[in-house]
Amino acid sequence: MLRRPPLLRTIALTGVSLLAACNPYQCSYETRFVGTTGTTSGANGTVIVTSVNFRQYHDDGPVPSDLTWNIRGEGLASPATGLVLRNASGQSVLSLSMSSTSAVSMTATSAATITGADRDRMFELLASGAGVVVLTLQSGGTISVPLGVASQDDWHHPECD
Repeated sequence: MLRRPPLLRTIALTGVSLLAACNPYQCSYETRFVGTTGTTSGANGTVIVTSVNFRQYHDDGPVPSDLTWNIRGEGLASPATGLVLRNASGQSVLSLSMSSTSAVSMTATSAATITGADRDRMFELLASGAGVVVLTLQSGGTISVPLGVASQDDWHHPECD
C-alpha cells in the first residue's frame, strides 16, 4: 500500500525548493572591479598603497559605485597635509581623506561614492595603470606612488543564489 506524505510536509518541501531557486530579479545589474597597489620609498619617506579599489555598478545597480582606499605613510620627512589621486598627466582626480597623521606617519582608510560619467572615467584610470597617489608634506615635498593593477574583473552578473 502506498503512503502519501502529509500535506503540510509537501507544502514545506515545495516552499524550500522554490526559495533555493535563482531569483532572476535579484540579478538585474552588472558589476566590474579593479584593485590597485603600489609603494614608493625615498628621501621624504615611504608610502604604501595597500589598495585603491573601485567597484562599478551598472546604471540600475543596487548600490552606488564606490572607490575605497587603504594607504599608509612611514618615516615621513614632515607631517602629511594632503593626499590626492591623480592621472598620469598630473591632473587631480579626487582628494582622498586621511584617517590620522603624526609628525612622521599617516594612515588613510576610507571610501567615496563615484557617480554619473565619473564612474567610467575612474574605472578606466585605475584599469589602465595610469593612476598615481600623491602625498603632500608640510615641508612642500611630495611622494608619488604609481598604481599597478593587482586584480580586475570585467562586467559580469553576480550569483543569483
